[in-house]
Amino acid sequence: MIDGQVALRSRTLGKEDVWLTCHYFRWYLARCAFHQSRSHLRVHYAGVVGLSLVTLFVAPVSFAAGVLPQGGNYVAGQGTIGAISGNGNNLVITQPGSTRGVIEWNSFSIGKNNKVTFDNGSGATLNHVTGGSPTAILGRLDATGSLYFINPQGVFVGASGVVTTGGRFVASTLDVCNCTFMNGSALTLSGNSTADVVNLGKLSSSGGDVFLIARHEVLNTGTVKVPNGTAEFAAGDSVLLQDSSSSRQVFVQTGSQGTVLDAGTTRAAQISLQAADGNVYALAGGGTRIRATGTTTRDGHV
Repeated sequence: MIDGQVALRSRTLGKEDVWLTCHYFRWYLARCAFHQSRSHLRVHYAGVVGLSLVTLFVAPVSFAAGVLPQGGNYVAGQGTIGAISGNGNNLVITQPGSTRGVIEWNSFSIGKNNKVTFDNGSGATLNHVTGGSPTAILGRLDATGSLYFINPQGVFVGASGVVTTGGRFVASTLDVCNCTFMNGSALTLSGNSTADVVNLGKLSSSGGDVFLIARHEVLNTGTVKVPNGTAEFAAGDSVLLQDSSSSRQVFVQTGSQGTVLDAGTTRAAQISLQAADGNVYALAGGGTRIRATGTTTRDGHV
């Protein structure tokens, strides 16, 4: 993920990408140190690794405060992308009832003091980010329904980032067909992106699930809370995402030798970490940080 292409992209696309490249590079160095030490890993060291990763991202620079999504258009379904309000800090997207919609964005990032709200009822909105820069959520992202984010350049939720949905929250570097999404069918996500999905902030869903999916690496050092649903992190070339009220919903169909690392706090009725032919690390800190609580419809298991 940290290579010449990312460095070149940051020079041509501006300050946001420069900042992201610097922070990704710091995280990359910490991740390398973790992998070099994993054969000697102990529970007490796991806590240190998680803490060190979190501290790398706690100092956003001032220009990040001005970032909001740009160049969005509905390409399927219907909805309205409102004008930026609140002294340039707020953006509201409205989508009627329980409908589905697809938005293509040139860029989708949220500055530290900014907020984006999807008033999409109990429906679902697929957001395709096509402009060539990673998605960085440093502020607040809310939705009444479900949100899907597809960005092959990576999805990053910073330590100050907060994501709250009424339905599903899906963040992935793998692509998905718009028509399949609009039909409400099971989704097959696939692609060759080498970017990552990273959460250092707070992700929660009051009535749905949280899915973090990438080909290369999924990292959680933040907080994921899904009291009535599942939290599933997966790495693979091809991943099936289906709907189930009582069992696992994410299945890696083709492995990518990717990595899933959960060194954060995850609370859900069910938890699943998958990497097929890759590596899975759940640094549970003595068993108190990763907890499947179970509900009347979902057995509690990790």
